[in-house]
Amino acid sequence: MKKLVIGALTASLILSFGLSVADAKGKGAKKDKTHKTEKVDKDRNGIPDVWQKKYNLGYGKSVPKRDNDKDGLNNLFEYKLNLNPKSKDTDKDKLPDGQEDYDKDQLTNLQDIQAKLNPLTKDTDKDGIKDAEEDNDSDKLNTKEEFIVGTNSTNADSDKDGITDGEEDRDNDKIANYLEFELGYNPKNSDSDRDGLKDGDEDFDRDGVPNSNEVKELEIKLIDSDGKKFKLEYELSKEELEIKFKDEIGITDPKTVVDRLTLTPDLTEEELIDQVKRVLGINTFSELKIEVEFVNGKELEVNKDADKDKNDKDTDENADEDAMNKRL
Repeated sequence: MKKLVIGALTASLILSFGLSVADAKGKGAKKDKTHKTEKVDKDRNGIPDVWQKKYNLGYGKSVPKRDNDKDGLNNLFEYKLNLNPKSKDTDKDKLPDGQEDYDKDQLTNLQDIQAKLNPLTKDTDKDGIKDAEEDNDSDKLNTKEEFIVGTNSTNADSDKDGITDGEEDRDNDKIANYLEFELGYNPKNSDSDRDGLKDGDEDFDRDGVPNSNEVKELEIKLIDSDGKKFKLEYELSKEELEIKFKDEIGITDPKTVVDRLTLTPDLTEEELIDQVKRVLGINTFSELKIEVEFVNGKELEVNKDADKDKNDKDTDENADEDAMNKRL
């Protein structure tokens, strides 16, 4: 009798435990099924069916491309950004969803999309540079600056005139767009400080030279008569002098070279050569290349293979004259 009772009790416990497990599994399965339902995308358009149904968007391949609330963001991005595709201002802060900055990269959601960047992350290509500071089309303007000037951040020459967007001068003040940003001027206003003087006529560094006549880029490559090499590359910058420098002739401070040169757009080739020789402290060279570009776009260039000092020239001229006299 006891055996029967024990057997019945055991069967009861097993049956009870079994039902509990089955019940638990049943609940779990139901939950999983619901979770899977949320991810079901029968029309394969990148948006879960349940999300499309929630906002009554319909179904099909065209749904992701639509912008139901006319905020500049299509339904696919509204879904990815967890926004309401039927409301221009999901969080009711009086700022349209397209003008919000989801990833805090200093570009609006819409600007990210227009620049072919990911509005979900501040560094789309994961190179350590924020999307706003990238120069993806290599035109000397970063993404944020492109939107300020009104140029295309994915095209180096937005108006296809042969001049890159950074080198353009939108406000006609004789300063290129990219330099306006470097110097803290407004590239959309020829008189940024509204003092009646155009930005190009201002003297940013107070050296007596108008901005438009300042040297934007300078390159000097020289090999002296002993075969020693000198190279200097300079580019105008607001923060600091950007100088690349290699020397074998004994120049210890490249900044003094730039400071001692008095370069103006109206210099002749000989005047330019004489200045460089004087500043570098040499009389002759075997090779010399000089390239100067001014803020106003004017350029000077020298490319010489050999040079003789004045005494050598006088000697050669006298020798030529003596030879001519002998022939006569």
